[in-house]
Amino acid sequence: MVHHRINAIPTRIRMARGQDLPRICRSGCLVPESANHVSMGCVRTHPNRIKRHDCVRDITAKWLEQDGYRVLKEPSFTILTPGTNRANGRWRPDILAIKGKDGFIFDGQVRADGYDLDK
Repeated sequence: MVHHRINAIPTRIRMARGQDLPRICRSGCLVPESANHVSMGCVRTHPNRIKRHDCVRDITAKWLEQDGYRVLKEPSFTILTPGTNRANGRWRPDILAIKGKDGFIFDGQVRADGYDLDK
């Protein structure tokens, strides 16, 4: 993780600097292999991004449950076209939290790694 924080991941773009070397992602993504691509878009790192996202969702759900909310993880909603009542797709937010007459929808994004998810 230290490598990423100082932008020193040995990506093809970084390693090819000033040289005539391949820069396309080694995972076959057909895009330049930059630190941003590896950490946020590459198929090679996708399973770890999903795992981290799910861990953040589970921690958030636990906090909400401890605060007295009824929590539904990844409920599925049908989206209707306005004025027609015809289905126009599905939506699965991360969390639907309900407490009494109040409720909210949480659909989070993981953008940083400053919190230890193993705690």
